[in-house]
Amino acid sequence: MSVLKMKFESEEESLFYLPNTVVKSNKIIINAKEDISVLPGEIKEIDLGVKLSSTDKTILIYPNNHFTDLPIIYYNLNNVYDENAKLKIMYMPNLETYKKLIISGIDSFKLDLLKLAKKRNSQKIMDNILSHAEPFVIQKGTNLLDVHLSDYSEFLVEIN
Repeated sequence: MSVLKMKFESEEESLFYLPNTVVKSNKIIINAKEDISVLPGEIKEIDLGVKLSSTDKTILIYPNNHFTDLPIIYYNLNNVYDENAKLKIMYMPNLETYKKLIISGIDSFKLDLLKLAKKRNSQKIMDNILSHAEPFVIQKGTNLLDVHLSDYSEFLVEIN
């Protein structure tokens, strides 16, 4: 049977995953180790706080189903785990965020939209519009990634 090894930056983080060492599984869920605040349009690196390795198979990572419901996209996720790759996310405000900006009465917002429609300094205008939006916060403990082995078989978890 394959073994998925998890090496954590701190012992406190490893305690959360300890129950996974008792039974075999075909999936482990990696959670946010702290609150993550992301501004609209910002690309932010996430420190997962864990290094993964397998005794004999490639490790695959996918966005968790819960995470795909959020207005966040993975910027550089290629589904094959690479311990040297930095996971990056971007907050893509949805239509509701833009409606809130209009309703809140930002004076220049309507003018900025007109300029944007006429394609004048679009990046500068978008930056101005988005600077009024609230950051999106991913709460500590939010399910981020599903981790599988390449053949989706069951495995044992070992914490180092």
